[in-house]
Amino acid sequence: MTPTLNRVRILSAVETARGAIASLRARSPVLHGLLVALVSGVGVFLCSKALFPFFFNSYWIAVCWPIPGLMIGVLLMRPRREWFWILCGYVVAQFPAEVAGGQPWISMGMDAVCNLIEIVFAAACLPAFTGLSAWLRQPRLVLRFAGLTLIGAPMIGATTFSTFAYLRFRTDFWWASRGWFMSDMLGIALFVPLVLALCSRETYDLFRSASRWQSLFLFGLLGIVSWLVFHQSVYPVAFLSFAVLVVIVNRMGFSGAVLAVNLLSLIAANATVRGSGPFMFVQWHYQTQRSMTLQVYLTVAMLMCFSIALTGLERDDFQDQLKLALGQMELLANRDGLTGLGNRRLFDQTLETEWKRAKREGRSIGLLLIDADQFKPYNDRYGHIAGDACLRAIADSINRKVRRAGDLAARYGGEEFAVLLAGATLDQAHALAESIRQAVEALRLEHLGNAGSHVTVSIGCNAFVPSDAVTPEHLVSGADEALYAAKQNGRNRVVRAVDHPVSA
Repeated sequence: MTPTLNRVRILSAVETARGAIASLRARSPVLHGLLVALVSGVGVFLCSKALFPFFFNSYWIAVCWPIPGLMIGVLLMRPRREWFWILCGYVVAQFPAEVAGGQPWISMGMDAVCNLIEIVFAAACLPAFTGLSAWLRQPRLVLRFAGLTLIGAPMIGATTFSTFAYLRFRTDFWWASRGWFMSDMLGIALFVPLVLALCSRETYDLFRSASRWQSLFLFGLLGIVSWLVFHQSVYPVAFLSFAVLVVIVNRMGFSGAVLAVNLLSLIAANATVRGSGPFMFVQWHYQTQRSMTLQVYLTVAMLMCFSIALTGLERDDFQDQLKLALGQMELLANRDGLTGLGNRRLFDQTLETEWKRAKREGRSIGLLLIDADQFKPYNDRYGHIAGDACLRAIADSINRKVRRAGDLAARYGGEEFAVLLAGATLDQAHALAESIRQAVEALRLEHLGNAGSHVTVSIGCNAFVPSDAVTPEHLVSGADEALYAAKQNGRNRVVRAVDHPVSA
């Protein structure tokens, strides 16, 4: 079975599941909510069991408590009408572990309430997640994430629970609040971005064929450096991992940085809780102080990567806007404001370029010079506004006839237009000129000061193969002489230049 067929079947199954869930929500909102709660509870329970060994030391002190961060990430991706059921599943899943730990029921209840307040506050302070790029570009995201989510939410939960513990059980307020605050802060810093990154296409693009080996190499390099740094206690070289992180965030963006910091946290936390790593120097080898130092270290790592990634996005956005602005400026610089055709500057540049190409390739180049007949009397009779409208109508007629890529229609000056025809022979130039003349005449614009009482144009055409004996000015002068002849011979006609515009 081909990978494409597998992908189609997976997408089909996903769409079928989404349709079934939407149908269930429409028919029975309560049943749908219970299903959401069940999925949430099972997910929380499994994550707790899987992550517990990595982040708790032998003194049962949590270096990092990931569940609040996971829950906040999930809430950001789900509509608020589902938050109640998701949080119900979270509360139910937490009770088995707390009952096994022998906590009093009142303590478990207060712990659940404080966790809920913390999670809901943090999720409400961040923008809803609709896509990684759009989410990262939300205004003041770093300030909201660092100030309200990382510091404000854990502080609310820690202060509330520690006050309760002090009043009820005479537990040391600062010891309890510090442990809660630091472990939850690190959990939020690591796992909110991780959840969002794992649900984003940008993350999986890192491992597609075009960039797979670079991603594997950089993650492998970070793993090796971090393992060497945190499985020795002789040298305080924790900063070495930061050097690799900076390379990863610059090469792989926010998604790569999130995965990298979480890989670093697993290695660093596992080593530190087992009594190894550069933080063994901290505070006479006290485990609590070492854990706090590690927590600050990993939180700073995530914030550093977060800030660098956002700076990179802002730089890319600025470059895109600059390119767009430069493109618009170039368009304005090369276009006639009245007719929308190329201006004289663009005509001169294109003539020089096409002349060199035609000379190099030995092919012909053609030119039409077009003049609106009796345009000054038209302006005098009908006014300048009508004159501008007349020029636009003529320009539109010219533009509709000039269809080949590489040809250029431009306003040459005043009521005069030019059409540069790359690769055109004199016969081809003459045929196009005649079609333009007929198109303008077919407009039937009233002009009582002109023969026939409507707007017409006179056209001079010239074309030849460039050689060392002639210059672009010869092409222009030949077409101009032909245009003069057309106007002298009664206007509303096309006149060809001689085949050899330069005498020996």
